[in-house]
Amino acid sequence: MNINGCTNPKAANYNPSADQDDGSCVYLHKIGDTCYAFQDYIESSLRDQSFTLSYSVDGNAWVFYHDYIPDFYFSTRQQLFTLKNNFIWKHNAGPFGKFYKTNKDSFFVDIVFNFKSEVLLNSIQWITKVIDSSSKIHDFKTFTHITVWNDKQCTGKIPISQYAPIKPEGISKHSSEFSFNELRDIVSTSGEFFMKSLFENFAPEPTTLDNNMPWYHKSYLQNNYFIVRLEFDNTDDKAIYLHSADVAIDQTVR
Repeated sequence: MNINGCTNPKAANYNPSADQDDGSCVYLHKIGDTCYAFQDYIESSLRDQSFTLSYSVDGNAWVFYHDYIPDFYFSTRQQLFTLKNNFIWKHNAGPFGKFYKTNKDSFFVDIVFNFKSEVLLNSIQWITKVIDSSSKIHDFKTFTHITVWNDKQCTGKIPISQYAPIKPEGISKHSSEFSFNELRDIVSTSGEFFMKSLFENFAPEPTTLDNNMPWYHKSYLQNNYFIVRLEFDNTDDKAIYLHSADVAIDQTVR
């Protein structure tokens, strides 16, 4: 009869009677005044949930992540390359939003607004710059979709272009300010999980939302935090830069 346990004598929980290692070995390592604990893992239980980061040489920063898993990475002094499907792909080059696949992918940025107490969300404001491949600035273009949620409420994925409340203000050559306030909860049943996997499909789960809910049944977004997802669909070969984002709120009274 096999005895499961930690079979490594170097581990803190070494079991000399064990004859079959069960991956439970714990190793202690002290650095300065801090003691760290590490545990073995069972390789068959691992799941690859990695993602790819793109680095902007001009901006000297990590600027974007992708949901594909490349086969290999390699880099030169000023450029990052990926090997995928037996081809070499250069990052931050070519048509915007198009990489190793033939179709263009949309992308999003999630912004978390956290407050010390419960607040009422009135509107969201942001400043963006949209440029095309010839570096021409398109002042009146911005994100194409918006989604806002917390642990109880969700607006669903809203096409921004279909709504009148977008009012560019303070337009200048380099930036545009936008405001959006058509934000209401459309979760059909309170307490349901309404978001799909953030990496496999970042859209809300359609069966939990009611897009045809009458306006008088839609509640305002009210909580002590909100996650705002701004999405750009990349359909017309343009790049978007987000300069700032903020929310207008009212303090709630209990």
